[in-house]
Parts: sequence; C-alpha cells; structure tokens
Amino acid sequence: MARILSKLVFQVSITMFIDETAEFADIILPDASDLERWEMFPANDPYAFITPGPGKWFWLMRQPVTEPPGQARPWTEVYLELAERLGILDDVYQIGNTFWVLSERYKLEKGKRYTIREIAERQAKTIVGDHFNWDMVKESPCIVTREKTIEEAYPRSFFKAKVPIYFEHFLRAKKEVEKVTEKLGLEWDFAPYSPVPVYIPCPAHSESSDYDLIATNHKLPFHTFSSTAENLWIDEISRGNPYAYYIMIHTSVAKEKGLRDGDKVCVESQYGQKITGRLRVTELVHPNCVAIAGTFGHWAKRMPISRGKGVLYNALLPPPSLERIDTLSGQIDMCVRVRIYRVEE
Repeated sequence: MARILSKLVFQVSITMFIDETAEFADIILPDASDLERWEMFPANDPYAFITPGPGKWFWLMRQPVTEPPGQARPWTEVYLELAERLGILDDVYQIGNTFWVLSERYKLEKGKRYTIREIAERQAKTIVGDHFNWDMVKESPCIVTREKTIEEAYPRSFFKAKVPIYFEHFLRAKKEVEKVTEKLGLEWDFAPYSPVPVYIPCPAHSESSDYDLIATNHKLPFHTFSSTAENLWIDEISRGNPYAYYIMIHTSVAKEKGLRDGDKVCVESQYGQKITGRLRVTELVHPNCVAIAGTFGHWAKRMPISRGKGVLYNALLPPPSLERIDTLSGQIDMCVRVRIYRVEE
C-alpha cells in the first residue's frame, strides 16, 4: 500500500489524525469529530433501515457540543465548498436530493448555498414533518415519530418472496464470465460458481510441519476496524481487556512450545512475514489457531494513543494475487499458516 500511495501525483487527506495514509499526503485538511458537527442520522427510521421487533420509529440528530478547534472543519463543508468553486454545486444538490430522499417541498434548489445544518433540517422535516424545529432536539437528539405497525415489527412473516435453496443464477453467471475470461485468455477458478454449497479449502489448510498453526483474525465489539484505535476512551477499554492487544493461543499449544502468558513472541507466516507482540494463553482459541484481534499495530508518528499497540494481522498476508481471491465474491483469503516462537526482549 505504501508503494501504491507513493506513486500518486497528488494526495489530499481530510482526517482528524495524521495516520499512515495521511503520512503520504501533499495536503492535510483537519476534519471535525462527531462531537463537532451537524449531521442527520436516521437511526432505525424506515427512511434508512429496519430494525425488526416491536417499538417506535425514531431518528437522531447529531449536534456539535463544541466548535472544531483551529482550522478544523467538517469534511462535508469542505466538499460543498469545493463543489461550489468547481461550478458543480447544483449537480451535487441533485445527487443529494435523491440520496437523502428529500421530499419535493424540501429538495435543495439550484443556485442557492446551503449549510450542513440547513440540509440536516430539510432531512428532518422530510421524515418528521413540517412541525420539526430545533427546539425538539435541545433536550435529546432522539425524536420518536410513531409506533411500528405489526408488519414493520415482524417483516419476515409478511414477505411474499421465496428464498432460493438452489442458486441456479450462479450457473448463468458462470457462462457469462466464461465468455469474458476466454476472450481475455484468463485462467479462472469456476469452482465457487456452484448452485449448492461446496467446500473449497484455502491454501492454508494444506499440511505443513514447519508452520503448524493457522492465523485467524476476529473483531472486537468496542472497535470499528482501525479507525477507533486512536480514541482515548476506547483505548482505555482495550488496555483493560485481557485479549484486545494480545496474540492468543490455546493452553495446550503454549505448554507444548514452552510459552508462557505475557511472553514476547513472533508469529511468522509461511510467506516469510513476521509480527511480534505479547502472548495471551487462553482456552478461548482452537488448538490449531493463533488468534489476533482487530486491525491494530499503528505506526504513524502523530497517533500517540494507538501507535505500537496490538499487532497488525494483515502484515502476515502475502501480496494479493488471483490465487488468493475468491472469483465469485471478490473476497481476499485472510487465512494463512504460521508458526510462533518466543523472542528476546
């Protein structure tokens, strides 16, 4: 990724932190945080998505509790100003009217300049009604619109569509893709194009005496990818969690390899990549696996909260190749065979 970013002729990053991507930027524009900007967030209203179960439809209005520091601005304001300077603001409005599902009365008009707050107000009036005003969100950002109907609370019971068991459209897709790959002279794995489930082992499932474990990656309920790693409060939760920043192996594996809880260890993949971190011995991991949480291991100099904490699982993977990509879904094979051993402090 570093090699790819270094080839860009010009890069602009709008960010709250000078992270690894921003390290390569020619211009960095400071972004406002979630607590420093207006934003319409429909929550569970049918305007956006449906949360099954009885209850009420409601939506939320994100409001700034303080002004952004220094020259920081919400990225949405930056985009609107850029669009205005480029002379395409009316085109952006046209897209916004559709994307935000604004009612006819509250659609953004050509030739006018709206603030983010005014756009959020138009979204709110589209959903709640003409009676919406900002006093309604002073005490609480949550506005209840109405009770759900039985059909909305339990939608599955009222769906008329059938759920297919035999995915015959995969066979049709296979024929179409075959035409393209033959024309381009590409070798293509058509095994995933099966109308019924089939087991297709990834390369890591092949036996190897030297690399005897399989690395697995899992999510943490209090993190969102790597973007929350710099959050001071979430970092405090992570440091208090016994597993978040650790490399995990099963008790029996630790005993067999002479490893102890808290050891500094190296995980080396069959492709030669290595990562180091602290070991957590636990019964929560399958004896054949090494478990690593989240997407940690930040190295950017201006990320003091997250820098050097946890390990970066992706560093174990080889460069992407067609052999490691599922030809049906486009997903990358994240499974890799590894070995683990203690390293000196």
